[in-house]
Amino acid sequence: CILEAQVCCVERRQRKFTYDTAAWVPEGAWKWKTDHEWKDVPAQPSVLLDDGAGGALDIAEQPHAGGAFPKSVAMEAMKVNIEHAQAARVDDKNKILDFVCRQPGGFHDFNLKVRSLFAG
Repeated sequence: CILEAQVCCVERRQRKFTYDTAAWVPEGAWKWKTDHEWKDVPAQPSVLLDDGAGGALDIAEQPHAGGAFPKSVAMEAMKVNIEHAQAARVDDKNKILDFVCRQPGGFHDFNLKVRSLFAG
């Protein structure tokens, strides 16, 4: 949600704030190597947690079986552009965009901050 992302970025300036992003890992999304063979990763939930210190924790239900936050989701998040985001109501979108553009750095800084949550 673009509003939640904005609140997280604004809150982050004032205090530690944790931003969590969940994603589903479909079965076979990638391969992982056991001691003897390559296997399909099993379907499982995963989450990328902001550690509050500028880093992120990659947590999956079955990390021993190749589970991790999907790189494909992170790569898509790196393309975030709030100006192209959608909201359930046009009025909501306009209020959110107006709020973001009045913040220091406006849309540009917002996009960079959201993208940085998924970088590296």
